Amino acid sequence: MSLTFYLVFPFVILFLPKRMLLPMLALVAGASIIYRSVGYFGYGSVFTMYVHTFSRLDGLAEGGVVAILWRDDRFREWLRRNLSGWTKAVGILAFGFIPLVVGMSNNVASTTAAWGHTYLALLYSALLIYILGSLGSENLKYLRNEKLQKLGRISYTLYLVHPLMLSAIYIGGRQPEALHSFGAVPLSALALVLSLWWSYVSFRFFEKPLTDWGRKWTY
Repeated sequence: MSLTFYLVFPFVILFLPKRMLLPMLALVAGASIIYRSVGYFGYGSVFTMYVHTFSRLDGLAEGGVVAILWRDDRFREWLRRNLSGWTKAVGILAFGFIPLVVGMSNNVASTTAAWGHTYLALLYSALLIYILGSLGSENLKYLRNEKLQKLGRISYTLYLVHPLMLSAIYIGGRQPEALHSFGAVPLSALALVLSLWWSYVSFRFFEKPLTDWGRKWTY
């Protein structure tokens, strides 16, 4: 899903006039929200909502918006002057977690399709802008922790690998994939440890050598 976006989006940036990028990304995000909602509420397709590329593009498009804004000197200057207000806005937006948790406790799929995924994408984008605007500040010194940095380096691989590892461990243990009893806790813990190990090995021996090689090129 995300790989499709990452393969296509560079060509969009290359060929589309710069002034059209933000409107295009806003259009993609809006269309994705509609597609996801229609797929679930119109056709009852949970598969479409979670798996189809078009139903997940709003979060990726918003990431593109953040990247474009952060490269704009005028936006960075605006954020510097208004960081206090932005911080308050992020704090207010975070309160949306309360109805999100309540809604997901009743029905995960409908809550996600209706507004949950959109809310999380907006919250993450707003939080990312806050972090970028607060680089080097005392408030965020915990994010510069060395252990968190190491976890960040393997986070994408961990995101990709952990569902497969979790399923494999539960299948091997002949258990349904759910925390239905205390016996399932060791299986989940083992899946976490193996996922972290696999992600580290992948980064150390595969991803890092490739990224180091890629940084030798100028473009």
